[in-house]
Amino acid sequence: MKVFLTARFLIGQGKIKNKAQSTLELTLSFIVVVMLLSGSIKVMLWGVNSLVGRHNAYISYLNDASRNGRMQENFYVPKKISLVEEVENVPVEDFGQEVDEGVVRLLLGKLEGVTGLAGNRDGNFYRDLFYNNNIKLRKVYLDDNTLGLYDPGDNIIYIDRNFFDSAPDSSILATIVHELTHVDYYLNPQYWKDYTLKQHPELTPDEIHIPGNSIDQEYNAFKNAVEAYRQLKEDGEEDLRMDYFCAIIEQGEDYAKAEIVKFYNELPQY
Repeated sequence: MKVFLTARFLIGQGKIKNKAQSTLELTLSFIVVVMLLSGSIKVMLWGVNSLVGRHNAYISYLNDASRNGRMQENFYVPKKISLVEEVENVPVEDFGQEVDEGVVRLLLGKLEGVTGLAGNRDGNFYRDLFYNNNIKLRKVYLDDNTLGLYDPGDNIIYIDRNFFDSAPDSSILATIVHELTHVDYYLNPQYWKDYTLKQHPELTPDEIHIPGNSIDQEYNAFKNAVEAYRQLKEDGEEDLRMDYFCAIIEQGEDYAKAEIVKFYNELPQY
C-alpha cells in the first residue's frame, strides 16, 4: 500500500500541483492512520472479549461446582486487616502442586503439643484427622485475598503458594488448623451439633446449620488457628497478620464474631 500511495504522491509538478500534492498526502496519511488505529482497536476488543469470555466461563464452572455440593470453605484475607471474605470466585488452579509428604509430616508433627482447641480438640486429633481421611495438601496461586481453603469435594486443603513458601511454620500451621476445623465440621457434623448445643443451650437443633458453614464455625476455626499460632510461635518470630487475629480473638467471642459478620454477612449465626 505504501508503494502505491507514493507513486500517486509523485504525480504532477509546479507550485500549485505541489500544494495539491501536499494536501493529498496529508489526507491519505490521515486515512492510513485511522485504518491502523481501527485495526488495533479491533484486535484489542477481540482480546478483551476473549479474556472476559474465559473469566465468565470459569466463574460459571465455580458456580456449577458450588451448586453440585463442592463447597469451598475460606480462611482469611491477608490484605489490610480484614479477617475473611467470600471466596466463591477465587481462581484455584486445576491441579496445583502437592506438598511433599516429608514436608507435610514435618509440619503436622509440630501439632503434637498443641492443646486447648475448640470442641475439646487438640493438635494430635487434627494431625490424625488429616492422615486417617487421606486429605491432600496442595500449593496453588490463590487470589491476593486468600491464604487457604478446603474443598470437601476433592478432599484437598489448598494453601496459597506465595504464603506457603514465605511464611513461618507457625503461620502455615495456623492456616492448616483453621482449614482442618472446617474438615472436622464436615466429617463429624453430629459431634459439632452436640457441642454447639452444650455451648449454647438457648438454641434448638433446627437453629444449627451443620453441615454447612456459619459464623460460629468460622469463629471456632479462627480461634483454633490463633491458639495453634500462639503455641507454635518461636522466639523472635513475627507475623503481623497473625498477631492481629490474636488481638481480635482476645477481645472475646462477641467482638470476634461481630468482625467476622462484616465479611460473612450471609452466613447463619450457628
